[in-house]
Amino acid sequence: MAVVSRLQLDHPALGTTGGAGLHASVEALFLKMGDAVNARWFSLADFDQTEVVDLLHNFSTDIGNLRIDLWNFSGGEWVNLTSTTTPLRSAFTIIEKVSFEGSTLQITNNTGGNDLTFAVSLVFDPLYLSQGDIKDVDITTVLPEDGQALVFQSSTSKFKPGASGDSSFKLNSIATPSLSLKGGYIELTDGRELATYSGSGTVLASYGTDLTLNLTTILGSAPANATNYYLYLDLSTLGAVQTISDTGRAVYRVVEANFSLSVITPETTLTRHPNRYLPVGNILSATSGTAWSGAGSAFTTFSTKKHDNGPAWDQSVAAVIGQGLAFDSATGKYKPAIPTPAFVAVAGNVTLTDQKIHLVDTAASRTLTLPSPAVTSLITIKDATGTCNAFPITIVRAASEKIDNVAASYLLDTDFGAWTLVSNGTDWFII
Repeated sequence: MAVVSRLQLDHPALGTTGGAGLHASVEALFLKMGDAVNARWFSLADFDQTEVVDLLHNFSTDIGNLRIDLWNFSGGEWVNLTSTTTPLRSAFTIIEKVSFEGSTLQITNNTGGNDLTFAVSLVFDPLYLSQGDIKDVDITTVLPEDGQALVFQSSTSKFKPGASGDSSFKLNSIATPSLSLKGGYIELTDGRELATYSGSGTVLASYGTDLTLNLTTILGSAPANATNYYLYLDLSTLGAVQTISDTGRAVYRVVEANFSLSVITPETTLTRHPNRYLPVGNILSATSGTAWSGAGSAFTTFSTKKHDNGPAWDQSVAAVIGQGLAFDSATGKYKPAIPTPAFVAVAGNVTLTDQKIHLVDTAASRTLTLPSPAVTSLITIKDATGTCNAFPITIVRAASEKIDNVAASYLLDTDFGAWTLVSNGTDWFII
């Protein structure tokens, strides 16, 4: 038997009268046929668990250049195995046979099943999307970006790169203390266009570049462990509008100094400052080491990038001093809010309620317990009966937090006195 091209030739007439000439002719025929073949089909009638089978393809090429499909005969037809079929494609191991890497593959049945009617098809012509081999995909007219998805265009009946894969102002990566921010442009609903800025130059190449932000510089300190921080773009810090010299495009430059970090959530921040801050992302610091990256850390980018300067205020409803605003979904505007009762009558030992004024009956001494501190905490205590000197009020901590830098309970004993407590999220302070 002689191996000719990619096919096997078994010619018993070799050595007999006229056999040499016949062999030469058949050899030439097989050579032409074999060189023209770029696909092989191997059928395995009884493929058992753990069985290893050699597949001699003779393509003289690396396995990476072969398109390999696995088939199982089921229900009267050949079924192409995938990640959702039974058995799974991943249940079979395919490797190059040692010492025969360019010509032979080895396949192993790891399915746990026996007697499979099985087949393998090999094609020495892998399809590459990037080389345009897939004819209903067009990635040459518009080059794709990293992470960009394909969308179908009905006018050409082809798939083409769709929306940008990496949105502007996306948090790319963090390595303490640096954050890599995807450069680009965003437009506010008031018509202003913001652009990341490299720090020098006036031409287009100076804008839309990736930024490296020092998170510790922005916060003013290293982060607390296992703490959520929110990255905001502070629109009040933007400079004057700039004109890109080679395009005439008018933009506002965005640099590190325009960002701020806070533990206050966007819901609270945007309620307090609806026109100032644009939420960019959320960063969870590492569980130890006061680091921005490391074990336990994570980050994400907020999906919305268009900044709304806020719905209008419905001035048809009169407001009074001290009254807040609430959004009315029916009109799409803010209007004076119906105030929630701010006073709490206290005639016993209770836990204080955040954002309330406590009118304390001091006919007897009272012990009032603080809640856990939060950055937004605001509590007021008032001696409503004027006998606090005789029957003091004791303020007790929820845990180990301090009151005016003292790790102990606090005594209130001024008749008709009033005390307001605020917190930095860790301790309490009386103002």
